[in-house]
Amino acid sequence: MEKSKLLRYFAGEASDKEIAEIEQWLREDTDGRRQAEYEDAHRIFNGIALYSETFTGRQAARKMPRSGAGFRWGMAVAAAVALALVVGNIARKRTLDRIYAQSQVYEMPAGKSMKLVLEDGTSIWMNSQSRVEVPKVFRKKDRTISLSHGEILLDVAPDAKRPFRIKTFAADVKVLGTKFIMNVNEDYSEFSTTLIRGSVAVTPSRGAEGTIILSPNEQVYLGTDGQLAVRTVEDPAEMTVWVEGMIDLTGLGFDALMRKFEQAFNVTIIIERKDLPVLDITRGKVRISDGIEHALDVLRLSCDFDYLYDLNTNTIVIK
Repeated sequence: MEKSKLLRYFAGEASDKEIAEIEQWLREDTDGRRQAEYEDAHRIFNGIALYSETFTGRQAARKMPRSGAGFRWGMAVAAAVALALVVGNIARKRTLDRIYAQSQVYEMPAGKSMKLVLEDGTSIWMNSQSRVEVPKVFRKKDRTISLSHGEILLDVAPDAKRPFRIKTFAADVKVLGTKFIMNVNEDYSEFSTTLIRGSVAVTPSRGAEGTIILSPNEQVYLGTDGQLAVRTVEDPAEMTVWVEGMIDLTGLGFDALMRKFEQAFNVTIIIERKDLPVLDITRGKVRISDGIEHALDVLRLSCDFDYLYDLNTNTIVIK
């Protein structure tokens, strides 16, 4: 990808066609080389934004006379220098404010997943049907992203001077350097944060007051009463098997598991029965690449249900 095109993209001056081209180019990154090229261009852009056209003040180093016309001329020069510094700083601040206000939305379609590496070194693995909004450049005092919906795994780069925050509909999560999982679905009032390593602080977005500090192997979740609660998770790493192209069948109700199947296999699942099948799975996984029918057949070994798969409409009916 042309560096000039990427620089226009970071500056918010790329055309709609160029934006679509760059985003498609990143989505088709198979070995991480394009992500590395993207980050390299981003570093160049940051340098340009921070250091270009900065007035050094060296022109004011000459001695100026103390009186008369020469003195007045010298004072005029000094005033011009001061004005140039002020104008330059204002222009720089406005440029930075404009850059900080720009963000990039990453939205994964059903059946797809992706790893992002942010400009601070933080890694984000996005599961299918996840939507994350990330600033193109983090501010100097904090690093804030938004998770609209979906499931992500984060490995946050430590930076004590710039806390990392994730905003969601239910709560804000603050970290310094850690690894954890987040799952958000406002339509179903679902929110959870599961800590693998480090520590996080979870503060409700609205309603309840107080902050919850998580330790490793703990999960904070949104209860049916709309309040945040904490429980222990035996092995949170098991919840990240989707990064390896698998679905963990344990610990979910039938309806929640069907939503995961819809996301992973890009199908529509309709449940046409009054009572939901009762899952009796102590431990189990299915590989996404084996297909939806294989996953449902494995599931039928543990609970009683039938299904019809309409290939024309890509719809599955659970009976």
